[in-house]
Amino acid sequence: MELHGQTVVVGGATGVVGSGAVRAFLDAAATVVGVSRSAQRLEELQAVLPAGADFRGVVGDPVDDDAVLRLRADVEAALGGAPVDHAVSALGFVTMADPPSVTPLGVARQAMQDGLYPNVGFAQALLPLQAGGTSPSFTLVSGGFAHGVPPEAPQLWLGTVKNAAVSALTSGLAAEQGPDGVHVTTACVHVGVAPAGGPSNQLGFPAARDTLALGPVFPALATNPRHGQVVCLTDWDTIDQLAAG
Repeated sequence: MELHGQTVVVGGATGVVGSGAVRAFLDAAATVVGVSRSAQRLEELQAVLPAGADFRGVVGDPVDDDAVLRLRADVEAALGGAPVDHAVSALGFVTMADPPSVTPLGVARQAMQDGLYPNVGFAQALLPLQAGGTSPSFTLVSGGFAHGVPPEAPQLWLGTVKNAAVSALTSGLAAEQGPDGVHVTTACVHVGVAPAGGPSNQLGFPAARDTLALGPVFPALATNPRHGQVVCLTDWDTIDQLAAG
């Protein structure tokens, strides 16, 4: 899948899902800007990328209005003012908690601060830079918890709230953009995904495959977006079929 000459920004680039998306877009010959809160983790990611890959790291965390403006300016500088063709928001994480009836409100509030709001901020930072992009797309990342709390893991109920909110954000952004604007999609990942070469996901559950296997889904969604849709990646066969086009 060729994206030669196109620009991609991946938020959460050093995380489990984001790092695979970075590799897949680089393999498709795109220029990739990776956004992470950690300069050290960006350096570690850079060290394992293929020689000659056009990867540019930006430190940022769009959790408030000022941080959104800084991130927008830093991405624009990293690309020399070129528009952003595609963006992937693999930001936020799942918070474990006590049952809903006894979880302190501060914990619930912080879960949204950590899991949902960075996705909103990333959209606010990137969408203005996508004007003039080549068939621009914006892909959010949610998870299977969006569809309900697993009976065996009630402590993950805040993951359901966070993932469902990210999926719902798809509708809001798609309605704002309209059919002629940036195409907005959410990849709802139902399978466990390990770091490259690892045996388990970030919650410690066994994972059959790793982020390098999931990564090709993101160029596929970028080049054939389902505007306003949440695309459920329910199993690895579905993922492989989508990635293959």
